[in-house]
Amino acid sequence: MGSITNTSCVCIPDTYEVVGGCQDCPDNSFSPIDSQTAQACICLPGASGPDGGPCPLCPAGSFSNTTGAAQCTECPAGTYQNASGQTTCIQCQQYSSSVESSDSLEDCTCFDGYYRPILGNCQSCGINTWCTGNVLTNCPDDSYSPAQSNAFEDCQCNSGYSFTCLLYTSPSPRDPRG
Repeated sequence: MGSITNTSCVCIPDTYEVVGGCQDCPDNSFSPIDSQTAQACICLPGASGPDGGPCPLCPAGSFSNTTGAAQCTECPAGTYQNASGQTTCIQCQQYSSSVESSDSLEDCTCFDGYYRPILGNCQSCGINTWCTGNVLTNCPDDSYSPAQSNAFEDCQCNSGYSFTCLLYTSPSPRDPRG
């Protein structure tokens, strides 16, 4: 009449078989159903480590976009990643760049001739200013500069004016004899 089927218990996904039952895979890893050994647990994207674990999350400034025994990759220049366990890096804003392994938007420095207002995107320096290192500086009175200037030397005197150099000289030490 009926048929008898031989069934056995198998470990569910994200576990592997041990004597007497199933063991959870290490944090940040997974395994398929019916895994027989810890080596079946492989790291998730955003983590790094050997098959079987441990699989620590990639730190800020790096990423991993593959499963398995992959190493975390440093974020390339021009990008950053401010969180751990990520699979990509974030592109710096327009007119800015960063060094490799950057972990913050603040690491994205505006190109010379551009500056970043507080919590803003890089903007072109206007006329009569110059910018470097995210900082906007006004040219001296009675001088001008073209937009996107990136050095003090770009500030030129208006007609009829000239720059005067003021030299600072430290005071002479007092003669202790009075």
